[in-house]
Amino acid sequence: MHLRTSLALVSASIVLCLCGRSQAFQRVEAASPARAAASPRPFVVDVREFGARADGKTDSAPAFQLAVDTLAARMTKLLPPHSNAIGLVLVPAATDVYRFARPVWVDHPLIEIRGEGSGSRIEVFAGDDHPLFIFGLRRVSTVPLKGKQVSLVADGHYRVDLFGRLDASAVPAPRTRWGFRTRGETLIQAQAGPLSDGPRHSRGDYTTDHWTETPALTIEAAIEVAGETLPKGLPLFGMGVASNNRPSPFLLYTGEEAGEVWVQFATQAEPFGPIAARKFTFRVPPAKGVRRLTVQLDLKAAKVSAYVDGVQVATSILLGPEFRPGLHFAENDYFPLLIADHGGDRPALGSANGVDWVLYGLLLSRTVRYADDAPGRLQRRIDRPGAKLDDRYRYFTAPDDDPGHIGHLAFTDDPATSGRYLTIQGGPASMNHKAMAILQHSLSNGQGGIIDNAIRDIHLVGGHLYGQNIAVGQVLELKITGVRSSGAYHAVGSINHGANYMVKLEDCNLSGNDAGYYALDQMLWARNVVFGTAGRATMRFVGSVVRMENTMVSFYAPGNQSTIKIHAGDYGGNYSFDHLIVDYEGSTYAHTAIYCESHPYAPATSLRLTDVLLGTVGETIPVLTLRDILPHNASAYLSVDNLQSFTKKVGAVIDVDSPLWRGDVRGLAVGEGERIHYRGKPGTVSRIVIHE
Repeated sequence: MHLRTSLALVSASIVLCLCGRSQAFQRVEAASPARAAASPRPFVVDVREFGARADGKTDSAPAFQLAVDTLAARMTKLLPPHSNAIGLVLVPAATDVYRFARPVWVDHPLIEIRGEGSGSRIEVFAGDDHPLFIFGLRRVSTVPLKGKQVSLVADGHYRVDLFGRLDASAVPAPRTRWGFRTRGETLIQAQAGPLSDGPRHSRGDYTTDHWTETPALTIEAAIEVAGETLPKGLPLFGMGVASNNRPSPFLLYTGEEAGEVWVQFATQAEPFGPIAARKFTFRVPPAKGVRRLTVQLDLKAAKVSAYVDGVQVATSILLGPEFRPGLHFAENDYFPLLIADHGGDRPALGSANGVDWVLYGLLLSRTVRYADDAPGRLQRRIDRPGAKLDDRYRYFTAPDDDPGHIGHLAFTDDPATSGRYLTIQGGPASMNHKAMAILQHSLSNGQGGIIDNAIRDIHLVGGHLYGQNIAVGQVLELKITGVRSSGAYHAVGSINHGANYMVKLEDCNLSGNDAGYYALDQMLWARNVVFGTAGRATMRFVGSVVRMENTMVSFYAPGNQSTIKIHAGDYGGNYSFDHLIVDYEGSTYAHTAIYCESHPYAPATSLRLTDVLLGTVGETIPVLTLRDILPHNASAYLSVDNLQSFTKKVGAVIDVDSPLWRGDVRGLAVGEGERIHYRGKPGTVSRIVIHE
């Protein structure tokens, strides 16, 4: 039987199985919408009772949120302590769709969102790329601070009216824009949006470039601190890890001397090639009030420039070797943009920097906006040299001003109603799509851990570029069952916040532009999952423990790097995949079929693959790539039993870094090619044994 035909039959059987399970589940466990509405049970609510309308045009998010909050209040009032009763939020099927203009937070334990299959369909509005549901993250974060319990309520204490701070071109009247005040213990996290993942890809499809095709970057920021001098050791914003010289692709912070700003950025000469971390500095002269900072990274010309308060300033020469024209920014795989934090794959929760400062504007453009004249010269626009340089252009650029505008913090969310939600307004380079950022309390490391939430039998559709349909913050026992999720950056994705114990994923169909499933610090148990499209990495894991059974990836996506991409982290390191089928219909990987980095902070890393059938891999592509991403001595173990590929020749079966990786490969049915491509030191040998 032809591969396509056989896999189509497998896929069809899985879908039929899922449909049958879903219908049986509904008959046994779910009341019909009509009976639910009339039911005397206090712990079952119907979203229609609160104003939800499946008409394709009504914003039903407030009604869904009211249904969740009403149910939570009833459960708190009526149930005894430590009760395990489940509250149901019913989403009846309809001929049209429910639409959300903002996320719905499920931040009370023991609440389940339950639909009636594909007819219970929820979509964002066109051009909006925020999560549809947020689990495991609380809207109000209460923490101990200086002997008192302090709640993060995103009101005027953390949101500053920008009227009078910026000029009238940007803020013409009071209560039109609100900036962000850190108060020394709060930060902003932006994930799966244009400020973290870059502009739309040059292919013109619904994918982002993850910075690798961005030829230049202009970073605009307006900040204010107490006193006249920027304090030392102040985290400003960026992606990556400042402590180990790992920007991804850029970080800004103040150095060991007050008034000195450090800029780190990372480049590559080619995709998947070695990464070079570079840095330079510039000084911000003492002055009171708002400081307007601009940094330009021009990779086409291999130049950098900086401007303070409308004047070009000198930059240090610390750019490193071979900084030459034509380099690319290093790819950002999973780091969120963090503001008022020193970087990392998640905020440094549990500690606070203690410096109270205010951000009035932040904008990114993939163009060189200003002339690189000389230190001491006035800052001037390249597109219109004689035009006045005002704050509207700097921080809130309209589409006609800058076609390279990637995005900015809009600061238009009224703190009286928006809570911790902040709008990221995309520019023309990101198709003007809106995304979301969240205020995080830096001391709220214990504010997740919400137990026994669930979402099942529902159809979710994102905005087709950025966003996470189901965002997972920090959960205890989250169940995702019978869900079809597509159209977003992640069908299901972590908000990089804290560890998750555990997530149960079953009988789902997922598709994402970056990944159908993205997990950071998760314990994941999954089975019977179909990934409708491959994404950039179909499954992406950072520092997790994963067991997946019965998985199928059915369609190739442009630029797909890997089916499984595992990144090192400070948690986890145990991965098991049983019965995986991949069918790309002749298309090949851009990187490797399965990629795994060993975890430097775990005693050992283990990757177990059983009954894996890969379609076409590629004549120069390795099947498995095993990396030691950081210097360490922890061991790593590989176990493969029955691995098959339909490629006649591959680059290598295993591309491995060092003898730290050991293990056995059995039942190998892969075409011609090098069996082990070993990168270890001369005189050593790989400890992986292939039993042909």
